[in-house]
Amino acid sequence: MPATGLRRQNQSDVGDGLSKAIEMVATPVLFGLLGFGLDHWIGSTPWLTVAFAAVALMGKFASEWYRYEAKMRELEAELSDGRSDHRLHFSLRGNDEHSGLPAGVSLGRADVPE
Repeated sequence: MPATGLRRQNQSDVGDGLSKAIEMVATPVLFGLLGFGLDHWIGSTPWLTVAFAAVALMGKFASEWYRYEAKMRELEAELSDGRSDHRLHFSLRGNDEHSGLPAGVSLGRADVPE
């Protein structure tokens, strides 16, 4: 992957992480506010506020857990099929003398011929 493609992928990953973090905070807050409004309408303060926020928080954790599990299964399937673009391999060619690796050892991407 060219440097610009890698940079674009990193920016996308940061954006995904930021949106998930905001969603993880905003969902329980919104449910808590809904519970707060219902509490004041019914007069049961603070039980519905706490219950709605807790249920939303548990739901977000469960949702992220299942997304993570699905992504890991997908990546494991890629690795077992040998299709991953992210694998590194060791090469005994001496073309990385200034990289800090021992002489004659280089790290290269598995799918890029050297």
